[in-house]
Amino acid sequence: MKSFLNPESPPMKFLTAIGYAACLNCFWFLCCLPVVTAGASTTALYDVMQKVVLSEESRIISSFFSSFRKNWSFWPPGSFSGSTATFSSTCASRGPSGPS
Repeated sequence: MKSFLNPESPPMKFLTAIGYAACLNCFWFLCCLPVVTAGASTTALYDVMQKVVLSEESRIISSFFSSFRKNWSFWPPGSFSGSTATFSSTCASRGPSGPS
């Protein structure tokens, strides 16, 4: 029984990874509620879970939000603003009566 409850035993490592995945999934869901942040949130989830699987990370919450902030500067300008600019320029080129 002592070997089962040892934090370094395979069953406890597996249960810890499951707990981390459940916790990260909750943070991912909360950060995806504003749809614009879905890309940064998904990238942060993937980044932290990769570190957990490789046993490189134990502070998942701070790591998730650190990765989220790092990826936030990449996602919205490239996806949301870029698509808005493309849409508005397409509408402007068509004019009020349609394509020329």
